[in-house]
Amino acid sequence: MMNAAKAEAAVHTAEHLFIRSLQNLGLDLTVHVVEQEGFQGKVKLTASSLDWKVIVDAMEATNRMIAASLPVEELHYASTEEAKREFPALRTREERLQGEVRVVRIGKYDVATCAHSHAADTGEAELFVVEDFHSLAGSSYEVSFVTGSEAFRLVGTILLSDVEAAGHLHCRRALIAEAAAKKEAEVERLKGFVGDLTARLFRQLRPLATLGEAEVYAGDLGPASGRILMSEVGQATAAGKGLYLLGYVQEGVPSVLAARGPNLDLDCRGLLARVLSEQGGKGGGKASFAMGGGPGVTPSKVIERMIELLSAGHVDKP
Repeated sequence: MMNAAKAEAAVHTAEHLFIRSLQNLGLDLTVHVVEQEGFQGKVKLTASSLDWKVIVDAMEATNRMIAASLPVEELHYASTEEAKREFPALRTREERLQGEVRVVRIGKYDVATCAHSHAADTGEAELFVVEDFHSLAGSSYEVSFVTGSEAFRLVGTILLSDVEAAGHLHCRRALIAEAAAKKEAEVERLKGFVGDLTARLFRQLRPLATLGEAEVYAGDLGPASGRILMSEVGQATAAGKGLYLLGYVQEGVPSVLAARGPNLDLDCRGLLARVLSEQGGKGGGKASFAMGGGPGVTPSKVIERMIELLSAGHVDKP
């Protein structure tokens, strides 16, 4: 079994191949930080662009070089300038180097200045698989990858995940992306339907009671679109209408909305937070427009309790 030092040397060698493969695909990039532990590695870089298509293409090229068992040489030069005269395609961060430099050459595929340990040949990496990548800020990215036995294990995990996903989508593994896109389109269509239904239910609300001169609109709408509901309530309260105490469920989460027009002196945030806390929920917002909820919240009970407090005169002002 490969020891930790050799595993990290193989990881770093594979990272050199991967970076060169990205550059060969036309990416203008700069490597800032390289980390490795055992068979795992991580690189932080800035690049003109980066996506999974480019990463997969670079990963394929990297594995071809690993399979070729290219020799890895360590060379020493008196200066960066001398090394660049020998290797015009040298990858280096000149601002970090002074005096003698160490150059790592991998066959005829890559040559770069580097102080880390490397494998004797690329075959020691066995297999290179990118585990994840994400954007950090602007054009900065972090790419995580594995080699050796961890890479083989990850391939098996990915295959199993694909098989399970295909089962859930009732399609062949090769058609997962197509089936997922259809499901996504269907979800968006249903969201639109829920949004239309939410707007229709809201516009059918009638005053349940009055609070002073303000009308109180209350009810549990059931499954609804929180975004559409907030928009509808916002327009209604901006027009000066009374108080809205509305419950709904979105993506399985029970929620309650409390909002008022400018003609009512009431702290909706305080009222809602007080009642939600009795059911283990939480709420927040502004004195004129507050929302909240929680897994154990029953919207109809929250609304009933708020109306009870209002009827008893327990009304806090903002």
